[in-house]
Formats: sequence, structure tokens, C-alpha cells
Amino acid sequence: MIEPSHDTINLYYFNHKLLVALTTGLLYVALRSLNCNKIIAATVCFIYLISGVPVIWPDPLTLL
Repeated sequence: MIEPSHDTINLYYFNHKLLVALTTGLLYVALRSLNCNKIIAATVCFIYLISGVPVIWPDPLTLL
């Protein structure tokens, strides 16, 4: 079982990584469900990752 983390800084950055990974994964799934080619879907997801779009930071007020 996973222990709850009391280290708020590491939890903050973990949430950021999780949000970026989930949005990228959901973009891939959405493109594949629209019958997009695997290579094109992966390329679009890669371009999404290297662009400035996935700058989704968690709410810093949760650290208080």
C-alpha cells in the first residue's frame, strides 16, 4: 500500500508530472479513438509535450 506523503514540495512536483502525463495520454487516446494513425497520434503528442501547452501547474494553495 502507498504511504501518504507529508513532503509537500515533492507532492507538488509529482502532481505536475501526473497532470502532464494524463493530459498527454488522454490526447493520444482521443486521437486513436478518432481513427488517427498511431505514428501521427504519437507525433502530435510529442509536439504537445515539447510545446508550451502542457504548463499546467497544480494549485499552490494546496500547500498551505
